[in-house]
Amino acid sequence: LGNHSASSEEVHAVLDKVQTEARAANDVIEKLLSFAGEKVQNKINTKIDTPLLRAVKNLDALCFQKVIKITKEIEATESFDMDVNQLVTVFENIIKNSIQALDKKANKEIKIKTWSKEGKVFVLIEDNGEGVPKEISEKIFDPFFTTLNVGQHMGLGLTVALGIAKQNSGNITMDSERGKGARVTVEFTINKAQSEVSPSVQRPAAAD
Repeated sequence: LGNHSASSEEVHAVLDKVQTEARAANDVIEKLLSFAGEKVQNKINTKIDTPLLRAVKNLDALCFQKVIKITKEIEATESFDMDVNQLVTVFENIIKNSIQALDKKANKEIKIKTWSKEGKVFVLIEDNGEGVPKEISEKIFDPFFTTLNVGQHMGLGLTVALGIAKQNSGNITMDSERGKGARVTVEFTINKAQSEVSPSVQRPAAAD
């Protein structure tokens, strides 16, 4: 604070800034722990629409505020063991990425589709946003990589999503071109035994 005596207002301002930075650092640590697989998992046997529709519901207000149309095509899929709360985070992060990509568009739309094929469950999240060049899409899952301005975003959302997906027998790929939007596919490999649900396992209800 230099050689002069600080006022109580200045002290409070400094303390507030320290608290804000501490919370931001803690958030980064939490995300890195998730990516590294250090978080305790709580897996149950359920269908992918359970976390997916919950994530969509959590972002309904934001999409309404930004006038984004969401189209859902949810097919019947096999159930498998997953950490529902973790996968809610995965889908929220992907959808938030689409929401950011739609900022400059007039007609904003996000399409969500699920299907099963050959022992796998797929979720496609597609937007008609700005898209990104191939050289950037290849780095999109790298830790701290971001297409936003410095200070706007930590660049961990999609990195964390990929890490969590892998902890739940999944993988994430992106297909995008500048001016042609983006298609993010989340793919889960189903263990045959996982689809045999024990009567003692109760599936949580999916969001409407």
